[in-house]
Amino acid sequence: MAVGKHARAISASVVLAFDENVATLVVADDGIGFDPERAVGFGRGQLRSRATQVGGQAEISSRTGGGTTVRVTIPLVALLRPLVPSDQGRAEPRAVQGSSTSSAGGGRAVMLRLLLVDDHPVVRAGLRGMLAGEPDLEVVGEAADGEEAVRISAELKPDVVLMDLRPGIDGAEATRRIAALDPAPAVLVLTT
Repeated sequence: MAVGKHARAISASVVLAFDENVATLVVADDGIGFDPERAVGFGRGQLRSRATQVGGQAEISSRTGGGTTVRVTIPLVALLRPLVPSDQGRAEPRAVQGSSTSSAGGGRAVMLRLLLVDDHPVVRAGLRGMLAGEPDLEVVGEAADGEEAVRISAELKPDVVLMDLRPGIDGAEATRRIAALDPAPAVLVLTT
């Protein structure tokens, strides 16, 4: 995991929170940090670009010797309406089906079906544990690499795939293949 390998962190936290309109993911570590003014790479531009593409935002704060915090906020509508390629080459929203369940108030709630993709079993187990208490989320499967993620996505048809960028085949390639499935699940990229 990059937090331990590159940041040399002793501890890290991952918080995924939902409110009425947005999903917020915060990853923080106590590692060596970096100087944002001098740093090149780290995927910061790509992270911001992907968040902006779905109407969200990504903030990265770090300082040398002071750890790093990454906060990504995405409107829930972006998770419920994943972007899929159109005939004109630009992404367009498409509704996610989800499975309907009865809510406590007697109405119908949508249960989002999730597939977890990460090459680290401990990370997958941690995500599964964090998500287990969410009444509107169901982890329907796990994959250790991109090839397996594509195969399981076609088989289980999840609504959302939580994708690490580095498993097996390139995570971006796996995401492209999963987005071509019918129905195409939303893909939320998780990487550290």
